[in-house]
Amino acid sequence: MPMYVDGSYNGVFPNEGMFFKDQSLQEQGFDIINNMFEFYASLDKDGRASVTGMTLMNEPCHSMPEDKDAMISWMGIAVAMFRSNIVDQYPNDHPKLYMNLISTCISDEDSLSFMLNTFSTEELNTWAVLDIHVYYAWAGAMSGCMWLNGDCGWECSVDTDIDAYTSVSDMITTAAESSHSYFINNGSVPLIACSEFSLATYHDSNNACRGLDILELLYNAQADGFDAQGMLNMSMFWTWKMPYGGSHENAWSLQNYLSHK
Repeated sequence: MPMYVDGSYNGVFPNEGMFFKDQSLQEQGFDIINNMFEFYASLDKDGRASVTGMTLMNEPCHSMPEDKDAMISWMGIAVAMFRSNIVDQYPNDHPKLYMNLISTCISDEDSLSFMLNTFSTEELNTWAVLDIHVYYAWAGAMSGCMWLNGDCGWECSVDTDIDAYTSVSDMITTAAESSHSYFINNGSVPLIACSEFSLATYHDSNNACRGLDILELLYNAQADGFDAQGMLNMSMFWTWKMPYGGSHENAWSLQNYLSHK
Protein backbone atom coordinates (compact mmCIF):
# COMPACT_ATOMS: atom_id res chain seq x y z
CA MET A 1 0.00 0.00 0.00
CA PRO A 2 1.20 3.55 -0.68
CA MET A 3 1.49 6.01 2.17
CA TYR A 4 0.43 9.64 2.41
CA VAL A 5 2.83 12.53 1.93
CA ASP A 6 2.13 16.20 1.21
CA GLY A 7 1.53 16.68 -2.49
CA SER A 8 1.52 12.97 -3.27
CA TYR A 9 -0.61 11.68 -6.11
CA ASN A 10 -1.29 8.48 -4.14
CA GLY A 11 -2.33 10.10 -0.89
CA VAL A 12 -5.14 12.31 0.37
CA PHE A 13 -3.51 15.72 -0.16
CA PRO A 14 -4.35 18.38 0.92
CA ASN A 15 -5.93 16.56 3.85
CA GLU A 16 -3.84 15.06 6.63
CA GLY A 17 -3.08 11.35 6.42
CA MET A 18 -5.20 9.52 8.99
CA PHE A 19 -4.27 5.86 8.51
CA PHE A 20 -2.32 5.45 11.74
CA LYS A 21 -4.76 7.62 13.67
CA ASP A 22 -7.89 5.62 12.82
CA GLN A 23 -8.29 2.00 13.90
CA SER A 24 -10.94 1.28 11.27
CA LEU A 25 -8.56 2.41 8.51
CA GLN A 26 -5.85 0.18 9.93
CA GLU A 27 -8.24 -2.76 9.83
CA GLN A 28 -8.90 -1.99 6.17
CA GLY A 29 -5.15 -2.06 5.69
CA PHE A 30 -5.03 -5.60 7.04
CA ASP A 31 -7.84 -6.54 4.62
CA ILE A 32 -5.80 -5.17 1.72
CA ILE A 33 -2.66 -7.13 2.51
CA ASN A 34 -4.75 -10.22 3.16
CA ASN A 35 -6.16 -9.82 -0.36
CA MET A 36 -2.58 -9.72 -1.61
CA PHE A 37 -1.84 -13.00 0.17
CA GLU A 38 -4.98 -14.57 -1.28
CA PHE A 39 -4.00 -13.45 -4.77
CA TYR A 40 -0.58 -15.03 -4.32
CA ALA A 41 -2.21 -18.27 -3.16
CA SER A 42 -4.45 -18.28 -6.24
CA LEU A 43 -1.45 -18.41 -8.59
CA ASP A 44 -0.14 -21.67 -9.98
CA LYS A 45 3.36 -22.82 -9.06
CA ASP A 46 5.03 -20.98 -11.95
CA GLY A 47 3.10 -17.82 -11.15
CA ARG A 48 4.13 -17.92 -7.50
CA ALA A 49 7.74 -18.50 -8.52
CA SER A 50 7.68 -15.18 -10.42
CA VAL A 51 6.90 -13.27 -7.21
CA THR A 52 10.25 -12.69 -5.55
CA GLY A 53 9.20 -10.18 -2.92
CA MET A 54 6.32 -8.44 -1.18
CA THR A 55 6.05 -5.10 0.62
CA LEU A 56 3.37 -4.47 3.22
CA MET A 57 3.36 -0.67 2.94
CA ASN A 58 5.38 1.86 0.99
CA GLU A 59 7.14 4.51 3.09
CA PRO A 60 4.91 4.08 6.17
CA CYS A 61 4.13 7.28 8.12
CA HIS A 62 6.34 9.31 5.76
CA SER A 63 6.74 12.82 7.22
CA MET A 64 4.53 11.89 10.19
CA PRO A 65 6.95 10.87 12.97
CA GLU A 66 4.21 11.35 15.52
CA ASP A 67 2.66 8.15 14.13
CA LYS A 68 5.82 6.05 14.55
CA ASP A 69 4.56 3.96 17.47
CA ALA A 70 1.24 3.22 15.76
CA MET A 71 3.12 2.30 12.59
CA ILE A 72 5.41 -0.10 14.45
CA SER A 73 2.41 -1.75 16.09
CA TRP A 74 0.53 -2.12 12.78
CA MET A 75 3.62 -3.44 11.01
CA GLY A 76 4.19 -6.03 13.71
CA ILE A 77 0.71 -7.46 13.13
CA ALA A 78 1.13 -7.28 9.34
CA VAL A 79 4.43 -9.17 9.56
CA ALA A 80 2.73 -11.88 11.62
CA MET A 81 0.09 -12.16 8.89
CA PHE A 82 2.82 -12.57 6.25
CA ARG A 83 4.48 -15.23 8.37
CA SER A 84 1.29 -17.27 8.82
CA ASN A 85 -0.15 -16.80 5.31
CA ILE A 86 3.03 -16.99 3.23
CA VAL A 87 6.00 -18.42 5.12
CA ASP A 88 4.10 -21.15 6.95
CA GLN A 89 2.09 -22.11 3.87
CA TYR A 90 5.05 -22.19 1.48
CA PRO A 91 8.02 -22.97 3.77
CA ASN A 92 10.41 -24.11 1.07
CA ASP A 93 9.73 -21.52 -1.61
CA HIS A 94 8.18 -18.17 -0.80
CA PRO A 95 8.85 -14.48 -1.57
CA LYS A 96 11.07 -12.34 0.57
CA LEU A 97 9.44 -9.64 2.69
CA TYR A 98 10.81 -6.19 1.91
CA MET A 99 10.35 -4.14 5.08
CA ASN A 100 10.30 -0.61 3.73
CA LEU A 101 11.01 2.01 6.41
CA ILE A 102 11.78 5.70 5.98
CA SER A 103 13.81 8.11 8.08
CA THR A 104 11.21 10.90 7.88
CA CYS A 105 9.15 8.77 10.27
CA ILE A 106 11.54 6.42 12.06
CA SER A 107 15.24 6.80 12.84
CA ASP A 108 17.87 4.38 11.60
CA GLU A 109 18.38 3.22 15.18
CA ASP A 110 14.69 2.47 15.65
CA SER A 111 14.47 0.81 12.21
CA LEU A 112 17.27 -1.54 13.23
CA SER A 113 15.59 -2.25 16.56
CA PHE A 114 12.32 -3.01 14.78
CA MET A 115 14.01 -5.57 12.56
CA LEU A 116 15.82 -7.26 15.44
CA ASN A 117 12.71 -7.31 17.66
CA THR A 118 10.36 -8.51 14.92
CA PHE A 119 12.35 -11.22 13.13
CA SER A 120 14.39 -14.19 14.26
CA THR A 121 18.02 -14.61 13.24
CA GLU A 122 16.98 -17.29 10.74
CA GLU A 123 14.32 -15.02 9.23
CA LEU A 124 16.80 -12.14 8.95
CA ASN A 125 19.19 -14.42 7.08
CA THR A 126 16.65 -15.88 4.67
CA TRP A 127 13.66 -13.67 3.86
CA ALA A 128 13.31 -10.54 6.03
CA VAL A 129 14.85 -7.67 4.02
CA LEU A 130 15.38 -4.15 5.37
CA ASP A 131 14.45 -1.84 2.50
CA ILE A 132 15.57 1.81 2.52
CA HIS A 133 14.83 4.06 -0.47
CA VAL A 134 17.45 6.47 -1.80
CA TYR A 135 16.53 9.77 -3.44
CA TYR A 136 18.76 12.82 -3.91
CA ALA A 137 16.00 15.03 -5.32
CA TRP A 138 15.13 16.02 -1.74
CA ALA A 139 18.71 16.08 -0.46
CA GLY A 140 19.48 19.81 -0.38
CA ALA A 141 23.14 20.29 -1.33
CA MET A 142 23.16 17.02 -3.28
CA SER A 143 20.18 17.97 -5.45
CA GLY A 144 20.58 19.79 -8.75
CA CYS A 145 18.27 22.08 -10.69
CA MET A 146 18.16 24.22 -13.80
CA TRP A 147 17.74 27.43 -11.80
CA LEU A 148 19.28 27.77 -8.36
CA ASN A 149 16.64 28.80 -5.84
CA GLY A 150 18.24 28.21 -2.44
CA ASP A 151 16.81 24.71 -2.27
CA CYS A 152 19.34 22.82 -4.41
CA GLY A 153 23.09 22.57 -4.38
CA TRP A 154 24.23 22.66 -7.99
CA GLU A 155 23.07 23.68 -11.45
CA CYS A 156 22.41 21.36 -14.37
CA SER A 157 25.01 23.31 -16.36
CA VAL A 158 27.79 21.42 -14.54
CA ASP A 159 27.79 19.16 -17.60
CA THR A 160 29.64 21.96 -19.43
CA ASP A 161 32.46 22.05 -16.87
CA ILE A 162 34.48 18.87 -16.43
CA ASP A 163 35.71 19.84 -12.95
CA ALA A 164 32.23 20.70 -11.70
CA TYR A 165 30.79 17.58 -13.34
CA THR A 166 33.41 15.38 -11.68
CA SER A 167 32.80 17.04 -8.32
CA VAL A 168 29.06 16.33 -8.46
CA SER A 169 29.69 12.77 -9.63
CA ASP A 170 32.08 12.15 -6.75
CA MET A 171 29.61 13.64 -4.26
CA ILE A 172 26.72 11.42 -5.39
CA THR A 173 28.94 8.32 -5.55
CA THR A 174 30.22 8.94 -2.02
CA ALA A 175 26.67 9.41 -0.74
CA ALA A 176 25.48 6.24 -2.48
CA GLU A 177 28.44 4.29 -1.08
CA SER A 178 27.28 5.14 2.44
CA SER A 179 23.50 5.16 1.89
CA HIS A 180 22.97 1.98 3.92
CA SER A 181 26.25 1.95 5.84
CA TYR A 182 24.65 2.24 9.28
CA PHE A 183 22.86 -1.06 8.79
CA ILE A 184 25.63 -2.79 6.84
CA ASN A 185 28.30 -1.88 9.40
CA ASN A 186 26.10 -3.11 12.23
CA GLY A 187 25.97 -6.52 10.57
CA SER A 188 22.92 -7.82 12.41
CA VAL A 189 20.56 -7.44 9.43
CA PRO A 190 22.20 -9.29 6.51
CA LEU A 191 19.56 -8.68 3.85
CA ILE A 192 19.44 -5.00 2.87
CA ALA A 193 17.84 -3.48 -0.22
CA CYS A 194 16.99 -0.23 -1.95
CA SER A 195 13.73 -0.89 -3.77
CA GLU A 196 13.52 2.68 -5.06
CA PHE A 197 16.06 5.01 -6.61
CA SER A 198 15.76 7.28 -9.62
CA LEU A 199 17.60 9.83 -11.73
CA ALA A 200 15.66 12.77 -10.33
CA THR A 201 17.97 15.61 -9.38
CA TYR A 202 15.25 17.81 -7.89
CA HIS A 203 11.82 17.28 -6.35
CA ASP A 204 10.13 19.63 -8.83
CA SER A 205 10.49 17.92 -12.21
CA ASN A 206 9.96 21.22 -14.03
CA ASN A 207 13.22 22.49 -12.52
CA ALA A 208 15.12 19.18 -12.52
CA CYS A 209 18.02 18.31 -14.82
CA ARG A 210 17.06 16.59 -18.07
CA GLY A 211 20.29 16.32 -20.07
CA LEU A 212 21.50 12.80 -20.78
CA ASP A 213 24.98 13.51 -19.39
CA ILE A 214 23.52 14.47 -16.01
CA LEU A 215 21.10 11.53 -15.96
CA GLU A 216 23.98 9.21 -16.80
CA LEU A 217 25.98 10.75 -13.95
CA LEU A 218 23.15 9.96 -11.52
CA TYR A 219 22.75 6.43 -12.86
CA ASN A 220 26.44 5.50 -12.78
CA ALA A 221 27.20 7.19 -9.47
CA GLN A 222 24.35 5.41 -7.68
CA ALA A 223 25.08 2.05 -9.33
CA ASP A 224 28.75 2.34 -8.34
CA GLY A 225 27.77 3.29 -4.80
CA PHE A 226 25.35 0.41 -4.39
CA ASP A 227 27.89 -1.98 -5.89
CA ALA A 228 30.52 -0.83 -3.39
CA GLN A 229 28.12 -1.80 -0.60
CA GLY A 230 27.51 -5.23 -2.11
CA MET A 231 23.84 -4.52 -2.74
CA LEU A 232 23.67 -3.75 -6.45
CA ASN A 233 21.45 -6.78 -7.11
CA MET A 234 19.09 -5.60 -4.35
CA SER A 235 18.69 -2.10 -5.81
CA MET A 236 15.71 -1.31 -8.02
CA PHE A 237 14.92 1.66 -10.23
CA TRP A 238 11.61 3.43 -9.69
CA THR A 239 10.00 2.98 -12.11
CA TRP A 240 10.20 1.03 -15.42
CA LYS A 241 8.00 3.25 -17.56
CA MET A 242 5.87 6.37 -17.20
CA PRO A 243 4.30 6.99 -20.62
CA TYR A 244 1.96 9.73 -19.39
CA GLY A 245 4.34 11.27 -16.89
CA GLY A 246 5.19 14.46 -18.76
CA SER A 247 8.31 16.09 -17.33
CA HIS A 248 8.55 13.33 -14.69
CA GLU A 249 9.39 10.75 -17.34
CA ASN A 250 12.96 12.01 -17.87
CA ALA A 251 14.18 10.91 -14.45
CA TRP A 252 11.58 8.43 -13.27
CA SER A 253 11.37 6.04 -16.24
CA LEU A 254 14.23 3.57 -16.70
CA GLN A 255 12.79 2.62 -20.08
CA ASN A 256 12.95 6.25 -21.21
CA TYR A 257 16.54 6.64 -19.99
CA LEU A 258 17.77 3.46 -21.66
CA SER A 259 16.06 4.39 -24.94
CA HIS A 260 18.32 7.46 -25.21
CA LYS A 261 21.60 5.75 -24.46
